[in-house]
Amino acid sequence: MLLKSNWTVGAYDSTIRYNYNPEVIIKVIEDINSIYRELLGMDVYAIVTQGNNEFYNDPLLHTSRSGHHISLNSLGLPFAQLQAIDQAVKHAIRVRDHGRAEIYMDESYYHSLKWRHPFDKHTLPKAPYLAPMSDSPHYYFHTDRKTIMDNLQP
Repeated sequence: MLLKSNWTVGAYDSTIRYNYNPEVIIKVIEDINSIYRELLGMDVYAIVTQGNNEFYNDPLLHTSRSGHHISLNSLGLPFAQLQAIDQAVKHAIRVRDHGRAEIYMDESYYHSLKWRHPFDKHTLPKAPYLAPMSDSPHYYFHTDRKTIMDNLQP
C-alpha cells in the first residue's frame, strides 16, 4: 500500500498556509495495522519517507502532451527510497544487525517529527542504507509505533 500526501509551507506574507503535519502518518499507520489485523489476522510494518512537492495540486503522475513521457515528480525519489530502505531492512534482519520493527523511517522524515521535551530522538536505533541519487550516507530509524506516539508532542 502506498500513501501520498501533499503539504505546503506557508509564509507570513503569503496566502499559502502551512499544513505540514508528518505525525498524522504515524497515526494512520496504526489504523491500517488494526484493519489488517482484524480482517486478515496479520500485522504490517511501515516504511516512511518524504519528498518535496514538485507541483501544487500534485497528481501522482504527469503525462506529456504527446503521451510519450511520464514523470512521477514528488513520488519518484521517495518511492525509490522506500525500496532501498526495504532492501536494507531485509538484509539487516537476515544478518542479525537488528531485529524486526513496526516502523522504519528515513532520517529526513524522522527528524521532521515534533518530539516531546525531554525525549532524545538520537537514542532510537538507526541503520544505514544506500539512498538513490545520493553520494552521502543515509540512515533509517526503526522502532515500534508506540514509542513514537508516546514521545510526540500532543
